[in-house]
Amino acid sequence: IDALPIDERSGVPFSSRRAGVMHACGHDIHTSVILGAALKLKEREASLNGRVRILFQPAEENFGGAKSMVRAGALRDVRAIFGMHNEPSLPVGEFATRGGPFY
Repeated sequence: IDALPIDERSGVPFSSRRAGVMHACGHDIHTSVILGAALKLKEREASLNGRVRILFQPAEENFGGAKSMVRAGALRDVRAIFGMHNEPSLPVGEFATRGGPFY
């Protein structure tokens, strides 16, 4: 869902099968993590107090995707939002949090 318009020439066994489309950055981990979180939240849906909305931001490299999502109403009636970004400098199994904007 977040491939870039690039011809893949990596030669790895899991390379793109579509000409002109590849995952050329770390988006696969973001997609995998949020899908995993969505599955866990769905398992616990009955015990949640409120509603959870899972958002995948398109075109995040230039922030255009966020702007189009806001214009489309993706954040309407949202009381809190939590973002996730991979941080390779942290040890495996650890994560960090902080308040406020990331960029």
